[in-house]
Amino acid sequence: MLKTFPIGGVHPPENKITADIPIEYLPVPESVIIPVSQHIGSPANPVVNKGDSIKAGQLIAAGKGFVSANIHSSVSGKINKIDIAPDSYGFKQTSIF
Repeated sequence: MLKTFPIGGVHPPENKITADIPIEYLPVPESVIIPVSQHIGSPANPVVNKGDSIKAGQLIAAGKGFVSANIHSSVSGKINKIDIAPDSYGFKQTSIF
């Protein structure tokens, strides 16, 4: 077996720009928009409805098709609507608000 690194793994120098800056904890946003397509495959199907209360980590859209993925909520709150919104590339797609 070829060993590239004598002590194993990659060990970059610890001289990053943020090395001496403490970690900041950001507040939870008042609202989020979560697209149901976050991958190359088929968009997931929303499994929640307007007005539903959800918890962080809860399944909000189920994957369908050969290449698809489940989508889980990153925050707790209430579903305001399921509608079309632009994604990070500017393409309009179904999203959960």
